[in-house]
This record gives sequence, structure tokens and C-alpha cells, in this order.
Amino acid sequence: MSKKIHGQCKLCLEQTDLIQSHIIPELFYKSLYEKDTHKFITMSTDTDRNISLHQKGLREHLMCSRCDGNIIGKYDTYIAKWLSQHTENTFKQSRTTLFKNEDYRLFRLFHLSLLWRFHIAESNLYNAVDLGENAEVIRKMLLNGNPGEANFYPCIMIIPHKTNKILAGGIICPGPEPTGTNEFPMCRIMAAGFLWIWFMLPDANGHPLLEAYIKPNGSMQIIKGPPKFTDKIKNDLIEINLATYKAPNAHKLNDWGFE
Repeated sequence: MSKKIHGQCKLCLEQTDLIQSHIIPELFYKSLYEKDTHKFITMSTDTDRNISLHQKGLREHLMCSRCDGNIIGKYDTYIAKWLSQHTENTFKQSRTTLFKNEDYRLFRLFHLSLLWRFHIAESNLYNAVDLGENAEVIRKMLLNGNPGEANFYPCIMIIPHKTNKILAGGIICPGPEPTGTNEFPMCRIMAAGFLWIWFMLPDANGHPLLEAYIKPNGSMQIIKGPPKFTDKIKNDLIEINLATYKAPNAHKLNDWGFE
């Protein structure tokens, strides 16, 4: 059991005991866990950096148990259920898959909660995300269950052309630097077999991909990335894996159950 830390909850702002909150939901880590030890490793392209062993996802003391479980947990649970209902077969037929009658409020609040968690996290894995004064706006939205306008920091989801074990079994965090362009800055992660892209704008309009984000009527599109997109992600993950075996403590992999 982890040691309790007393401090200010990042969501409700009360002074209370803080628990270790998941930044990226644990459901995204399930495919990473070693089956016997239920642990996973973090890797880097930096061959001078040690491999780290973790359990239950990357966490920080960010929120009280009520906010983490009853508010953020509700948004995470909704997405977990949605992902379990839509497997690779859902997306095999066309370039774009249209969904209707999705829960706009819960989808939006999950997307915003994940972006907000990147912002408040201390790890440099999420340094690409800086919400500025809008972090407080989003905090209040999450606390009050207000999804806001669809083009306020919208998120789109892209599925690779062909999913496989290496794509579904890896997470690529936002990293230290933002992506996109000056006109359309973005934050992106690879998790649960999807590329999740946030437009880092409080009023995002004009980019062709923005047609895909969820609308207030519950419609949204999941885009299937072209083969070269899938190959790029696969190559990135392969590069990380190869670098891992050159890490100073790479000899620990077998001890930890990773071959």
C-alpha cells in the first residue's frame, strides 16, 4: 500500500489525503502487463537511460479518492466499456467509420480529463501539454460535468490501417515537445491501439480532420490511417524496443519476466 500524502486535490482544490491517480487510465496498460507479475516496463530511445519497472500504470499523487474515483473514474469507465465493445472488426470495412448516438457528454469529458491530467502531471513525459489559463476552465468543467463546446480542445481518434500486437501493446506518451503546426498545435498519444490527437486550441476550426471529432448530437468518425501511417508508428515502437536492449540495466529484463 502506498504512503498517503496530504495536500491539495488538483480537481476539487480541497486540502485532504491524496491517492496515486492514474494519468493515463489503467485500462490502456492492460496489454502491456507481463502475465505472471502484472508489471510493465517503460522504455526510451535514449540508450543511456535505465529501464523502469512499474505496476498499475504511471501514477502521481494528484487527487483525493472521491474526485479520482467518482468523477474521473466515471469518465474512464465509460471509455473502457466503449473500447471493449468496438474491436478491430468494427473498423475493417471503410476509410472512415461513422458512429451515431454516442454519449457526447461522457466522451468529451473523458477527452478533456486526459488532456488535463497531462497538464497537471509532474513527469516530463507530458511536458508537451500546457493548457495555460484554460487548465482552470477545464478543471471546473470536469468537476461540474460540463462537456463544453465541441471545438474546445477537441480530440479525434485514428486507428492504424492494420492493428497487430506491437501496435495494440504499446503506449507513446505526449513527450517533451508539442506536435502539429503553429496554426494547429496538437498533442497526441498512442494507446489502446488508437492514435488520440487533441487540437490544442480553445476554438479549433478549419482543419480537415476536425470533421471527425464528436458532435453534440453524438455522431463522430473514427479515421483509419493509411498504411504508411501504421508503418511509422510500428517503426517508432520497434526503435524504442531496440534501444531498450542497449540500456544500462537491460540485463534485468529476463529477471523481470520480459524477454
